[in-house]
Amino acid sequence: MIYCTFIGLHLYAQNSPAVVFASEKQNKMASQIPGLLLKALMKGDIAAYYPQQTNLPVNYVQVLDHFGQPDQALAMLEDAPSWFCYQKPRKVDPDLNECFSDRFELLEAMKRDRVSQMSKREIIGIRLIHNAVCSPAAIDRYGPVFRIQDINQLSGQAYAINNPNNGAIQYSIKDLLALRLFAARTKK
Repeated sequence: MIYCTFIGLHLYAQNSPAVVFASEKQNKMASQIPGLLLKALMKGDIAAYYPQQTNLPVNYVQVLDHFGQPDQALAMLEDAPSWFCYQKPRKVDPDLNECFSDRFELLEAMKRDRVSQMSKREIIGIRLIHNAVCSPAAIDRYGPVFRIQDINQLSGQAYAINNPNNGAIQYSIKDLLALRLFAARTKK
């Protein structure tokens, strides 16, 4: 019985999210990810899910409404009730983008390699964090969750991440996550 409890705690520790802070020097490229994901959500190119119920999809208008922009969400719905099917807004709200640009979480799972029998971390999603400065209650809140399968479908110049040290090199979000060109801290 004690062994099972230990295994449960051990597995929980392995599946804890890793936080990527935009303020760290080595995370300059990774700090562009939240803005690109919000842009893709606004255009309808990616699906997002509620943070506590990751099987329920959420759209851009619901994100605006939930995170302190109800007037803008209502204006979008009044202009075009089915805006996500026919009209696409031109740019992400700068206030919303700023509130999600501080940090985000990598949702990871430990997977065992079948050949080498070694454990490795595999990213299964990204959860944006709404900054406490932007919240009336002054607390951090979980934002939308993006699955890695959907993130891997984003490609092209619109979703390219520029390398600040070499302007000739651009990465896709998929490549940046696969190469782990960022520093992340495990959340406990």
